[in-house]
Amino acid sequence: MNRARLLLLALPALLGGTCRGLDGLALGLAGLLVLGGSHLAGRYVRGRLPGSGGPAWVLVAALTLASLADLLLQAFAYPLAAGLQPWLALLVPPAVACSLPQDHAPAPGIGDVLGFALLAPLLGLLREALGQGTLLAGAGWLTGHGDAGLSLPIAGLPLASLAPGGLILLGLLLAAKTLWKP
Repeated sequence: MNRARLLLLALPALLGGTCRGLDGLALGLAGLLVLGGSHLAGRYVRGRLPGSGGPAWVLVAALTLASLADLLLQAFAYPLAAGLQPWLALLVPPAVACSLPQDHAPAPGIGDVLGFALLAPLLGLLREALGQGTLLAGAGWLTGHGDAGLSLPIAGLPLASLAPGGLILLGLLLAAKTLWKP
């Protein structure tokens, strides 16, 4: 239940911020920072703050970590920060909701956070490959050698670059994971 809640709350950020492979990689790293840091903050707060002070502290920690992720992207990868800026803020609600346990179920663990950090780049690479027929297009600013992208021999399906195509690909990835799991 908690993994489904994490995925559902992170769905807008996943669909909006993973149009390209580099965007997915940056969103995965930012998710690792925001979701993982909030998870650790929630574990720290759980036994130390009495009453209802825990959720407010975790919210402040999640907002701080999302702002830190945005500032780090602006400092080191401005082209990525310009495209991901609205989607980084959408990592805060799943971070807060999933770092505080419910009465009937524990909070998701670090494995779920790592799963998000791996799912975002995978979804971004698949959407870019199927939608535009390239891999890591626009990565030339990383190496300084022009456009370092790889052109694939497929024509490209524009639906994969749009949000509905991302939702379809995410559903196919989850179905493949369910079939693969014994």
